[in-house]
Amino acid sequence: MPLGSAVVMLLLTTVIASGVLLPPAAAVAISPEEELVQRYAPIAYLSTQKSPCDPEAEPYIMAPVDIVYGNPDILLREDPDNAVVAEGIEGSTIHRKDLGYYIDLPGNARLPTCTYELDAREAMKGYEPTVYAHIAREEGQDGLAIQYWFYWWYNDFNNKHESDWEMIQVLFDVNTVEEALQTDPVEVAFSQHEGGEVAAWDAPKLEREGTHPVVYPSRGSHAAYYGPAVWVGWGSQGSGFGCDDTQNSDRHVAPAVVLLPDDPSSINDPNSPYAWLTYQGHWGERGWSFYNGPTGPAMKARWTTPISWQDDLRRSSIALYRGPSVGPATSTVFCTVIGTSSDIVTLFGPKPWLVILMAALVLAVIAVMLTVARRTLVGAWLIYRHAPWVFIRIGLLLAPLTLIGSALRWGMNTSSSLAERLPFDEDHPGVQLVFSLEGPIQTVILLAVVGPMVIWSTKELLSGRQPGFRSSFTAVRPRMLPVLWTQIVMYTFVIILTLTIIGIPFAINRFVRWQFGDQAATLDEVRGRAALRASSSSSKGRWWQIVATLPVLFVLGATIGPLVGIALLLGPKMQIDIANGIGSIIYSVTMPFAVIGMTLLYLAGKPTIEPHTED
Repeated sequence: MPLGSAVVMLLLTTVIASGVLLPPAAAVAISPEEELVQRYAPIAYLSTQKSPCDPEAEPYIMAPVDIVYGNPDILLREDPDNAVVAEGIEGSTIHRKDLGYYIDLPGNARLPTCTYELDAREAMKGYEPTVYAHIAREEGQDGLAIQYWFYWWYNDFNNKHESDWEMIQVLFDVNTVEEALQTDPVEVAFSQHEGGEVAAWDAPKLEREGTHPVVYPSRGSHAAYYGPAVWVGWGSQGSGFGCDDTQNSDRHVAPAVVLLPDDPSSINDPNSPYAWLTYQGHWGERGWSFYNGPTGPAMKARWTTPISWQDDLRRSSIALYRGPSVGPATSTVFCTVIGTSSDIVTLFGPKPWLVILMAALVLAVIAVMLTVARRTLVGAWLIYRHAPWVFIRIGLLLAPLTLIGSALRWGMNTSSSLAERLPFDEDHPGVQLVFSLEGPIQTVILLAVVGPMVIWSTKELLSGRQPGFRSSFTAVRPRMLPVLWTQIVMYTFVIILTLTIIGIPFAINRFVRWQFGDQAATLDEVRGRAALRASSSSSKGRWWQIVATLPVLFVLGATIGPLVGIALLLGPKMQIDIANGIGSIIYSVTMPFAVIGMTLLYLAGKPTIEPHTED
């Protein structure tokens, strides 16, 4: 071959290999719609399980609907009698079925154990994580949105049910796909239960990897959030009722994207890969109220009204309270109460007899504890009411940090002008450091100042003298360090015993017997091990009385404030920072009552002192 021809062939080979002159059959061409949905496809971060059936992490992943096909254990049922229509389904089986149909996955949704997780893991073999994209427009509204729909096998939240559909939406201030390809989005909306949250495309809270928005699906509920935290919702503006957890989200997932047709009614072929989109029924077993399986994407109002839906969403979500709080924070107690209550309601459906038996047992235990604690409670009330303003002033020493922190956080969350003027926000490392120090500071104030002042004032009243705020502080000031040292010694011993495992019973025993270390250090002017010996001596022969009485005192002293805060959240839908502040103030007022009761218990075990609490 002549040299010139060889050079020409070499150049042609190079050009073809580079893709410039690829034959039409080999060229990879995608539509503008496909290009758009691929460009903004979401990236998800999920918490990783440490072992199978690990309840502290996310066992499921966004899946293609194909994973429900071809399994004879998956049934299609029809109302009104829940009759089985088909054993095993395909897209053609559910094509154009109406709202009276249910897809029934194997298992009991209200007693899931590990069934759903294991079935989902088996069904996902051979499939990759997938999201479904829908380019949505709304009649009479300007704008274009890309909706990315996530299908999950099971919803393991307060309202447990089979299957779960969630979505995020990327909004453009243009009307055509071609225009959207030439500009940036204006906003991104994340669906959360019956509502959702919006962020501007350039908002700091919206994480992006290139053009891909980052979403944090909450463990179990799969509601979408902008970052890792515990998110509090109480049904306001469509938020969930309970707490969503997106913490420890370290698993990076870049799902494949499947572009859906605009109009499900145009899918006439039952063998179409999109036949499932015409299904109007439920994707999970029939259940009572919010335990019902969900309907699919095209049945949601937002499918055809994306702009109106996004206009009504919240601009922020409430993270679990991380700021100053005296005693149990309202938001923390709220998460515990709602989660526990939901578990009880969920269990009542399949096993009502067990719930009734447990409730009866709990009520019986409470009745016994109240009976045992009655004398101490009456005595504590008589003491408290003799000098209420003294005890209230002492307790309110706990409040200033809480009020300042709550007011600052409320202002940053509700006032855009204040947030712009401040050189920091609540996520600033310095702010978080200050908030993290608040807990230890409040504990020191409670143990070393408030507790001893209440103990001393109680002793004064029992001796027939009227206590005062200043006189009590002056009297206990020399005892503050001994009280702290006594607490350090007690917890050191208890922790060491607990770490030995075999010493746990002894740790529990000593922990109860040493509960009066503060009283001994304050009243007997001893410290450390000597104070703990005095506490143990006072507890002799009364271990069970103390075990029954201390929880009652703690509940009355420590939980009334948070419970009032919860009532303010659920009733007038009060801002959570204000509710936390009010709850903390009430805690400051009621906690001295618990300390008075403990002091009476301590003195009752000392034979040389006969406390008098009568009028």
